[in-house]
Amino acid sequence: MTTALAASPTTFCKCTCAGNSTIIALDGAPPTTTSPPHALLERKPGGRTCSDCNRQFCLDYNLPKCKNAKEEEVFTTCFP
Repeated sequence: MTTALAASPTTFCKCTCAGNSTIIALDGAPPTTTSPPHALLERKPGGRTCSDCNRQFCLDYNLPKCKNAKEEEVFTTCFP
């Protein structure tokens, strides 16, 4: 008998600023840019979830497309 373990599917956060979108894998490592160390960017035990995919998450990621964007100008979508 063979037993297989299924890995959890990757969940993504889509950050949209000024009509431009970036998709970030929520189970991936935090960015290696010179961004400040925020709690949202630190990998949680078990990875990040859709509740982490919010406007502040996108702004904290320091995406070039979101540079100078106000929080109300950022839109997010979480999907598997």
